[in-house]
Amino acid sequence: MSKSLSLFALGILVHTLYVLIVLVTDSVLVTHWQVDSGQLTDLIHSFRVNSESYIQPGENYLEKGIFGVGMAPDHYRTIGYPAFIALFKYFMGPYWFFGVTIVQLIVGALIYPLAYKIGNIYFPNDKRTTWIATVLMMLLGGYYTQSMYIMTDLLFSFFFLLGVYFSLESTVKNKPIILLFAILSFIFTGLIRPTLILFPIAYCIYQIHIANYYDVWKIGRVKRMIWVSSLVLIIACNLSSIRVYYHYNTFSPSNVLGINMFDYTVKEVLLSEGEKEQFQGLNQTIDSEESWMEKDKLKKKYFFETIVSYPVSSISYWLSVVNAHMFFPHYWEIGAIYGVAKKNRPEHNLKKSTFMVVIHYLFWIINVMLFTAFLLYLLAAFLGKKEKYGQLLFISMVLIVGLLVGSSFLASAGPRIRLPIEPFILIFSMKYIADMIRSYRGLGLKAE
Repeated sequence: MSKSLSLFALGILVHTLYVLIVLVTDSVLVTHWQVDSGQLTDLIHSFRVNSESYIQPGENYLEKGIFGVGMAPDHYRTIGYPAFIALFKYFMGPYWFFGVTIVQLIVGALIYPLAYKIGNIYFPNDKRTTWIATVLMMLLGGYYTQSMYIMTDLLFSFFFLLGVYFSLESTVKNKPIILLFAILSFIFTGLIRPTLILFPIAYCIYQIHIANYYDVWKIGRVKRMIWVSSLVLIIACNLSSIRVYYHYNTFSPSNVLGINMFDYTVKEVLLSEGEKEQFQGLNQTIDSEESWMEKDKLKKKYFFETIVSYPVSSISYWLSVVNAHMFFPHYWEIGAIYGVAKKNRPEHNLKKSTFMVVIHYLFWIINVMLFTAFLLYLLAAFLGKKEKYGQLLFISMVLIVGLLVGSSFLASAGPRIRLPIEPFILIFSMKYIADMIRSYRGLGLKAE
């Protein structure tokens, strides 16, 4: 059995065991695992508020042929995940949640061999380290803990990583047909979540890097493949924006950015400054507008005014979100479904657990160390200490991280946000650690 296949098989086993354990123990998600008699959406919403915003447009499409509310096309959620939900509701009826869970379980398990293959392209001579990084990815629990959630994270991460793998493979092997699969994967990715608007920039740079790394940049067809595909992706990654422009004459994939700017950053900053009345006043002004586009403009306007007025509080809030997104353990998700957390959170029906306190800080330290190693590898690459084209690698990775999760730092959502980029963090961090160990051993042998 190949290592890729063994990683997939192990992933299926781990994901299935997790779902089964959740179903036979006293977890919140037990109530979700039932035939939908009309109350399931409310149950799902009670645990994950955002889930309903994906289910409702899918239901609306089945009833009225439009992804949205009534006859109004949705400007809040991109259509990819609601279409996914609608597909299962259409074919499986009241058993739709079963189908979604099984497919997400499989999709999550497929991420491990994908990550392994991507790592092998970047480090073809160190497959052992990449394999260790992939197993660590599984142990950290980011993917299997999302199996039963009606959220975009698993599907988005899968199609994004699939697109990265196909694109890298097409360049290394100089095969345009593989590149077509990459573009198709990125189209699906962009339809699932509105964060690929500027991704073609990162794509172009990581493709140029890998072409130079494998010494195929000099081949004319490889250059044409990269340039043409980068241009195609400008459109392919912005189909959601084109859809909204067609319906509302404004070029934006959704109004989520404005919501994150105002409902989270502005709210938290003003409340921390004791300006509750100011926030309520701004909110009333926004609510007085009938058009969602005018509301969106006002939210963005007040966002920039607020961060200019309170730069320290804004930065402080963003750093707290970065901490939650990049360093909080994925096991926080498991605690939540059993009603425990590292502190009392009555608004979420969570009670403080000493065990969760230990788990939180233990894995927080591990995640900080891994991310530090990731940054140190990129810095070493930029300085030319790791590879010849390290500057391109550094820029491409910074752009991938920044463009995929950067906008999420405006609103706290938790560690699931880093799932699309976690394979890169773990693969490069483990490579740095492995190189350090080999260097230490080498010095030890010389000393002897």
